[in-house]
Amino acid sequence: MEVKMQYTTELKNVLEEVEKLLPDSAEWEFETTSAKIFLDKGQVEVVLSILHSIRQSMYHTDQRLADCQALLAGYLKAKQPPQSDIDISELQGMIQETEDTLKTLEEGKEDD
Repeated sequence: MEVKMQYTTELKNVLEEVEKLLPDSAEWEFETTSAKIFLDKGQVEVVLSILHSIRQSMYHTDQRLADCQALLAGYLKAKQPPQSDIDISELQGMIQETEDTLKTLEEGKEDD
């Protein structure tokens, strides 16, 4: 089950927080090599299990990257000098979105 998390950090710390959330590795060479070996042996059920595992890992990596991308987009918006015609409630909404995303990511990190 996925849950939405939220926590607050200073704007100056956003880049550090995103860096912590970036996946360490996204390589599946061992798994794909193993799948090929089992496929050569005709062990299709094992290959299906390996492929399922790879796809789950890819999904989680993609989710983490999407979260990082959203955080960085919010960071850039927050760092832009305020325009005279910007509504304060709009700015508060952007900050809240960034905080919501950070919290979501932190909760997801605890689940890993």
